[in-house]
Amino acid sequence: MDDGQIEKHSIVLRLKADGLADALGIQPDEIDHAVLAIEAPFELRRRGVEGKIIVGDREPQPDRTLLRALSQAHAWTAELRNGKPLSEIAAATTHSESYIRTRSQLAFLSPAIQSAILEGRQPTNLTLERIIRKPVPLDWNAQAGLYGFEDG
Repeated sequence: MDDGQIEKHSIVLRLKADGLADALGIQPDEIDHAVLAIEAPFELRRRGVEGKIIVGDREPQPDRTLLRALSQAHAWTAELRNGKPLSEIAAATTHSESYIRTRSQLAFLSPAIQSAILEGRQPTNLTLERIIRKPVPLDWNAQAGLYGFEDG
């Protein structure tokens, strides 16, 4: 690579013809110079202190943190429905009651949002932190608007 440049929502990489030709086992003059500059849009997705650069059209990739939280939310909600006190669930998991309470809300996300999370199709900025920051609305259209899904 010759150099690279990051702009607000774009990354540009410039490749050296000699280095690329050597890697491909061809002569530098066989390379179309248009392929030596690669420009791709990207988004910066944050989760806590972690940042992830998503370049181009991203393949659906499930967020393991969201998947784990969604699974736990359903398990904890089932236990609550079966009459197990929140304090017992918290003691069994070594989490606080407030931790269980805030994360259990994920079980009440609309089926469409839960499917999107399972398939990795959720908006790139939809993180567990964003969901638990405020109470989850019970209205599914309100959820769609709040969490960045265009189709309510």
